[in-house]
Amino acid sequence: AEIAGYYFASQLQQCLARNRARTGKARVPDIALFATLKKLVRPSYAEGFTKLFYVHTGEQSFEVRDWDEEISAAE
Repeated sequence: AEIAGYYFASQLQQCLARNRARTGKARVPDIALFATLKKLVRPSYAEGFTKLFYVHTGEQSFEVRDWDEEISAAE
């Protein structure tokens, strides 16, 4: 079996803006985003993935790239 992982590269400011546009239970406190970012660990092939992809998010689109350990660590 192949195990594929997709890492969505989101900027904190974009996440905060999208969250502020939500209403009701869909919106979370801003501190939740900061806490999640602090715990975030990027995936690596050492975890057993056979394929990894880096996903850049745009306003209305996604760009999927092949994973590059060195580039992904720098971004």
